[in-house]
Amino acid sequence: MGKMHMNIRELKTGDFEDVLALAADIYAENPKATFFSAEPTREAFGCIFGEKLRGVEEGYAVDIVAVYGSIVIGECEIAKKGPGIGSLGIIISKRYRRRGVGLMLLNAASAKARGMGMVMLEACVDRENAEATAFFYNNGFEKAEGMAGSSTMTFRKHIR
Repeated sequence: MGKMHMNIRELKTGDFEDVLALAADIYAENPKATFFSAEPTREAFGCIFGEKLRGVEEGYAVDIVAVYGSIVIGECEIAKKGPGIGSLGIIISKRYRRRGVGLMLLNAASAKARGMGMVMLEACVDRENAEATAFFYNNGFEKAEGMAGSSTMTFRKHIR
């Protein structure tokens, strides 16, 4: 397969259907990889999507998408969690993983987060999600101390 040509840009209102489909696909693949307690519905995701757009507009979040052709194939959100700390979430369509999409999204979102004064990113990952765990380790994140017996792990990275 040849080199992929993607557009990396901020989330916009017209991305709703693609991002909903992406979230539903991720949930169907591994429900523990999402924060949804059930398959995302249009109504429930509409509230979440509105909050994503509001966060970008009001300056407390960064939300970047990867678009291949006309389809959103990945999304990376960083929301302010505390002074200088951003909570990171990233999802990539299974078909486009291991092609550099996640790293491109992470780099673009991290640059914007630094511009907002964030110096540390945190990501919470299901312990059984080996692919996500490897992604964070391979991209300079370190495992943070967590609660014993927890089903999730927290990864941190300084982005100064």
